[in-house]
Amino acid sequence: MEGEKKGNEPQKNKGIDKTINPNTGVSKSKDNNIKPQANQKVLKRVIKKRYQIEGLVGHGGMCDVYRAKDLLLEAAGDSQPYVAIKLLQKEFYDQPDAARILIREARKTQRLSHPNIIRVHDFGVDQEDYYLVMEWLDGQTLDEVIKSHRPNGLAFKNSLALLKQLISALRYAHANGVVHADLKPGNIMLSRDGTIKIFDFGVSRALNLNADQYAADKPEDTSPVSGFTPTYASPELLSGAAPSIADDVFAFSCIAYELLSSKHPFNRKTANQAKQQNIKPSKPKQAPLLRWPILKNSLNLDSAKRISDLDKIEKSLTKRYLAPSFSVVVIAALIGASLYGYQQLDQQLATNKQQLALLQQQNLTAQELLALSPQQFLPKLETIPADLHLPKQALLRDKRRLVIEYYEKKIDDLLNNRNDAYPDYYAIQSLLQQANQIYPDSYALALIAENISQGWMGTIEALNQRLNTHLEQGRYQHSEQGDDIYTIYSDLKQVKTDYQFSPNEKSIETFAKSFDKAAAELNVVPLAQVLEAGETFFANIDSQQQRISNGLELKHAITAMAEYQEAIDNDSPAEFPYQAAELFYQDHFQHMQTRISQLTRVKSLDKVVKELDKMAKGMPDDFSHLVETRQTIVNKYLRFSDYLLQHRRNKEARAVMKKAQDLMTKVQETHVVRA
Repeated sequence: MEGEKKGNEPQKNKGIDKTINPNTGVSKSKDNNIKPQANQKVLKRVIKKRYQIEGLVGHGGMCDVYRAKDLLLEAAGDSQPYVAIKLLQKEFYDQPDAARILIREARKTQRLSHPNIIRVHDFGVDQEDYYLVMEWLDGQTLDEVIKSHRPNGLAFKNSLALLKQLISALRYAHANGVVHADLKPGNIMLSRDGTIKIFDFGVSRALNLNADQYAADKPEDTSPVSGFTPTYASPELLSGAAPSIADDVFAFSCIAYELLSSKHPFNRKTANQAKQQNIKPSKPKQAPLLRWPILKNSLNLDSAKRISDLDKIEKSLTKRYLAPSFSVVVIAALIGASLYGYQQLDQQLATNKQQLALLQQQNLTAQELLALSPQQFLPKLETIPADLHLPKQALLRDKRRLVIEYYEKKIDDLLNNRNDAYPDYYAIQSLLQQANQIYPDSYALALIAENISQGWMGTIEALNQRLNTHLEQGRYQHSEQGDDIYTIYSDLKQVKTDYQFSPNEKSIETFAKSFDKAAAELNVVPLAQVLEAGETFFANIDSQQQRISNGLELKHAITAMAEYQEAIDNDSPAEFPYQAAELFYQDHFQHMQTRISQLTRVKSLDKVVKELDKMAKGMPDDFSHLVETRQTIVNKYLRFSDYLLQHRRNKEARAVMKKAQDLMTKVQETHVVRA
């Protein structure tokens, strides 16, 4: 592709001194005062321990775009270690659809490895920030190019150089199942070397039936952030139809017209308004007479009459019209060349016949193999014998593009499979290994592998961040909706089977506080939940192992008590689990009895009685620990009473004796019931 565009580069781009936000089209010039205000907390921050943010270059509807330095490239000695980083704005953190749109843009663009489509290097989550890392573009948007050539537009030759690149990029995207759906001059960059770059696939749509699982299902509004831009939308798109290739072709035609005239074909009216007002584009001055009919047709507001085939448009725009005398010379030269060619053809035919004979011996003919689809052809590769190495290599070269596209399609199907929560990256990896065995030198396969690897890591990082967020907030419960720590962890292990999750410091701190609080309050349901989380996520954390070990010794008792408490809370019949309760409350009652033995005042003992009565509300009166503790309190009251009598404080002694008698009656009633 680099070789194709040399010589066709427009010369109007010399001297440009601008950097462009590759996602919003916001530009910043050294000669003007348009300077977006950066969040000072973001500046100098390092994303993913690699990308150091240097300055804000653009502000869009949901994201801010920053210039950043790739510290890894800088350390490697790269003289241009710069990237563009798109960060989701703070106000959209709590809106899952916003993050999905950013992720969708990253995944869609990563799939499109083409010289005229912006490269997405990385994406994921760092702390709370959703980020997308793209190549740094230095140049002008086509919006600015068009404005700088008012009022006459670009010359046809210069426009064609840009349009050919644009057609190449769109054809590639469409072949890979993606329609841009918001193509406009502001979403196209012209770099300093004359290369066209398309960006902002945030509202792009999959052309196959399996839509991107990360795509947010949203209405087709007219916001330039969350939907198409009306002035470049086809009548079908404006009427609510699903985006299609024809919509990109219509937008392309509007852009082509603007390049040639510096004017919008319908005076910046939408297609529907133009149809109502009967606005029809006139021939641009820069459009040659023989090229205008195809462009005019591609702008027809009647879809039945409109050409929506990029190949036909390109063929008509680039077709050469030769003079008759020149055609005669060419034909004569071809006839002369053919006479010599027949002699060469005879020799080649003899060689081909020998090779065909060998293939026929294996019940395979070259014609049959050439006619096979990749699905039919690939299984037969191993059946071609070693002595037919050259014909085999020739067939592989002939089918190279089709076979690679076949693997790309299978990978794309796995990425967009709605039956699973996340793509089967291991199956994708297996497909890439198969393809690499056939074409080990394929640059296209290498790019796909790199993009898949980045997407894989981005998915892992996003799940890891979600899991830590739940743990930081102490969300240890199971959820019927599936958005809980165990579902997320299961998804994480499915995406990367050998992934070792490590909770962050805040998650560990929250776990310790939650465990200690539940244990101190003897709150069995939260304690059971926090213990399950401890076993799953904190068992390898040194500082938490003693807590978890203590909890595991009581695990059966905690579980039984939690089930009993949940049944009571739900007004369901349940029997008190005596054995589990004895084990669960043992330490607590022992501690209480130790406290009672050390008391020296009646009022302090009265407080313990109130504490015991409060705890006893969830226990039967014949619970052994409860009975024993009440008996200990009775004995303590009696000792206080004896002391008071000895010191002739008869009235106080009688009051304390009354407390002992009342509590003794309750204990005796319990013995009667148990008997």
